[in-house]
Amino acid sequence: MNLTLGAQGRGTPARGLLVLVLLLSPLEGCREAERLSAATPNIERIQGTWQSTDDAAATIAIRGNAFLSRYDDVALISETIHFVSDCERQVNDSEGEYFVLMADTGVLCYRLSYVDETLLEYIYLPRGNTLSYTRLE
Repeated sequence: MNLTLGAQGRGTPARGLLVLVLLLSPLEGCREAERLSAATPNIERIQGTWQSTDDAAATIAIRGNAFLSRYDDVALISETIHFVSDCERQVNDSEGEYFVLMADTGVLCYRLSYVDETLLEYIYLPRGNTLSYTRLE
């Protein structure tokens, strides 16, 4: 393979290789970030205080296995959160995509659909509605 550039540098193998390397470099970084975030247990990835994207007065705080929902700074619910294999069997699974909130009134099941440093989205499974939050801290 000839890696020298021609007089104008157009259409040469070296230029094509350079373009290919530049295009693939960001993808490798994304794959690495995905791999690292996937290695972190979901309960750790969702820690913090989050504000609803639909209603700024609605927030949730997740500290350890404690899940606190607030509206206009008034506590609504305080429950225990556990990641599980699925909603039916509810076997503990720190890397699972499902989580349950254990409350006095029963068990509520959700599916974590997306989380990164700034955005959290999960689905309430009986209804299928998506709840979206942005990180406050």
